[in-house]
Amino acid sequence: MAPNVPAAKRAQECPKGIRSVLLGPPRASKGTQAPKFAENFCVCHLATGDILKAIVASGSELGKKLKATMDARKLSGHSYHKEFNFPREPMKDDITGEPLVHRSDDNEKALKICLEAYHTQTTPLVYYSKRGIHSTTDASQTPDVMSASILAAFSKVTS
Repeated sequence: MAPNVPAAKRAQECPKGIRSVLLGPPRASKGTQAPKFAENFCVCHLATGDILKAIVASGSELGKKLKATMDARKLSGHSYHKEFNFPREPMKDDITGEPLVHRSDDNEKALKICLEAYHTQTTPLVYYSKRGIHSTTDASQTPDVMSASILAAFSKVTS
């Protein structure tokens, strides 16, 4: 996550700032990659889970409802992958200690629907590609290879 300092100070101290959005289909490691670049490029990493936790911390009515929902499911906000980001103890969450469960939508049919929606919704990116400000990364690569690819794309536009 980006350092918690005023924007004006951050802009002076972080000349590498960049405006970017990491887009990708479900399970493409956006949540794994974004924090790696947030501090280096002095940008905010806005993650849905972090936003929900902030709402809960606010103590608002919505926060109370969210807390009940989140507590019932015992969500840690941690993502795991069988090959690249596995828990220290098999099938046990590193943070909560709770048993891990597979996502209910972790099947071929659900993934196919999500991918179709993703492609339909991201077709407008052609506009950015034509302007030379859109880069792609192969999400089937290891996290380190993806990081290097994203870093190269960011460096290209900040140099």
